[in-house]
Amino acid sequence: SSSTTKTPVAKDTRLGRIDEEINSLSAEILGYLQHKMAEAQRSKVPPPISPPAILAKELRLAQLREERETFAEERRVSAAVSAFHEDHPRQTEDCPLCAEPIQINEWSKFAYMPCCHQMTCHGCLQLCAREEGKSCPFCKREGSVSLADEDRLATMITEADGGNKFAQLLLFQCTQGIPEFEEKRPQWLLKSAEQGYGRALFRLGMAYTDGEVAGIEACPTKARDCLRRSAELGDVDGQYNYNYALIQEGDVRASKQMLTVAAASGSHEQGCVLAQHALGVHYLCTEQDKLGSHARAKYWFELAAEHGYRKSILYVALILADSAGKRYELHGCPCYAGDASMTRAIKLARKANEACKEAGDELSVKESNILQDLEARASSYCAFCYDSDKKLMACGRCKTSHYCSKECQLSHRKIGHKLVCKK
Repeated sequence: SSSTTKTPVAKDTRLGRIDEEINSLSAEILGYLQHKMAEAQRSKVPPPISPPAILAKELRLAQLREERETFAEERRVSAAVSAFHEDHPRQTEDCPLCAEPIQINEWSKFAYMPCCHQMTCHGCLQLCAREEGKSCPFCKREGSVSLADEDRLATMITEADGGNKFAQLLLFQCTQGIPEFEEKRPQWLLKSAEQGYGRALFRLGMAYTDGEVAGIEACPTKARDCLRRSAELGDVDGQYNYNYALIQEGDVRASKQMLTVAAASGSHEQGCVLAQHALGVHYLCTEQDKLGSHARAKYWFELAAEHGYRKSILYVALILADSAGKRYELHGCPCYAGDASMTRAIKLARKANEACKEAGDELSVKESNILQDLEARASSYCAFCYDSDKKLMACGRCKTSHYCSKECQLSHRKIGHKLVCKK
């Protein structure tokens, strides 16, 4: 969107440096563009394409704006997470080995050892495995539950019947499909949830949602309550799934906060990466400021991709491609919205398609067509001047960018195409 004022320089040192460079580049580019537009109006011809030196500055300006949006999103996330934990303090217990606090309702942050009925942080667990090659740092033996070991299973049942919420949930999970435990499984889950264990509340919420656990009938009201309590206690999967209930109720603001807390957890739970992807979709589809919302969407999609969510790579490609050939207004003058190279976008989409195919990921119709749509779009106009009326020739190396002349191809290489073409 156009503006006639400078970007206010923030007091924050990092943000202040970004704002100062944005203002400096904007003034420099604006002076050139206004001069050329005035000349074009006098001669009554369209303004010429900016030379590579100016285009490079326009691209740098777009990068700075994206960096500013990313930093602003990081600050929003920090404030949202702090507010959430102030309203819902984390429940912690000290690790018996290192005395570091363990967040007991974030199950990926600790390990329960069924052999000794104690829990430890993952740091101590990994240290024991690395130095001694043992699974349990307490008894120095294998810590997993084996249903074939009748003595250990009996001990686990005794612990569960005695009120150990961790043993109750573990037994509920590992006895699935075994007829002799069919009656006790829902009882263990309910008892663990009654003690306010976030993971058990999440499991119970999902049981009330789908009604697939024998002895627990589907009940949307109870499902919502369990997922809410699980989310407030800090279970990341609970937070992600409770987000759906908030969306159905039309509370978009609360849904966004819940997704933010889950996405920022850094957890290995599936809910974390799904929340990161969902936030990307939120910014891509619902926010009005296209430049800003696309930068924030890209931030979350890239985080999800780093955590192994392959579909997010397709959406990063979509955002990169959407900036190709697009302009924004700098005080009424046309300016680049971002890196105009379609090459990187297409290569990313190809990589994502191959990875999803190998992993057997199911893609929606829209996701399946992203690569095909990008390739068709790239071949419809010149990658440098955006002319779609002339005969186009593909780049001989990458076969993705197309040009109407040798001059346009050389100019495009100077502003960055050569860096992505050979990769």
